[in-house]
Amino acid sequence: MLIGMSGALDNCLKLMDLISRDYRYMAPAIPRITCDLMRSISFLTAVKEIYVSILEVGTGYGYSTLCLLRGVLEAGSRGKIITIEKASSRANEVSRLIREFGLEDYVEVINSDAREVIPRLQNEFDIVFIDAAKSEYSTYLREIYPKLKIGGVVLAHNVLGFRSVMKEFIQEINNGKRWRTIIYDSDPEGLSISVKIA
Repeated sequence: MLIGMSGALDNCLKLMDLISRDYRYMAPAIPRITCDLMRSISFLTAVKEIYVSILEVGTGYGYSTLCLLRGVLEAGSRGKIITIEKASSRANEVSRLIREFGLEDYVEVINSDAREVIPRLQNEFDIVFIDAAKSEYSTYLREIYPKLKIGGVVLAHNVLGFRSVMKEFIQEINNGKRWRTIIYDSDPEGLSISVKIA
C-alpha cells in the first residue's frame, strides 16, 4: 500500500506509540532521549539528501527503526531503512506491524544473522545504527565500513553499559584516521556517534 509522506509520518507516530505501549516489556527499547537524538541525526542527514539509506543491526520490536524513519519523514525526504533481526519472532512481528501501518515502502525487515547479511548488501549507507549482540559490534563495523559513505554516521548503543565486552569496537571508533567520535552519555547505557572521515 503506497501512502503519501504525511500519511507515512502519521502512521510512523501511531506505530511508535503502539510499540512503546504494548511491547515495552517484551524487549528493551532505547530511551526516549536517545530516540530524539537519533531522530535529529536522521533529520539533519535527510535535509541534505534526496534519498537517505539507513541500516539497522538489531531491530528489537522496531522502536529505534521508527525513531530514524521519523526524522527522514519530518525532513520531507525519501529513504529506506534495512533492519536486520536475528530472532524470528521479533522479525515476523515487526514485519506484520510495518505492513499493517503501510510503511513497507520505507522499512525492510530481514530475519537473519547480520554477520551473514551485511557482506551481501550492495547499498551505500548514510546512517547505520547498531544495537545487537555486543560482542559482535567490531565484526559489524568491519563489514559496514566499506558500505558507509564518507561523512556517514555510525550510531552504536550500549557503549558505556557494555564497554568491557566492546573494547575492540570502541578502540576502532576512536581511530582518528577513520572516524570522529563522541559518546552521548545522557543515556546511561551510552550512544556513540561516529562520523566516517576516510
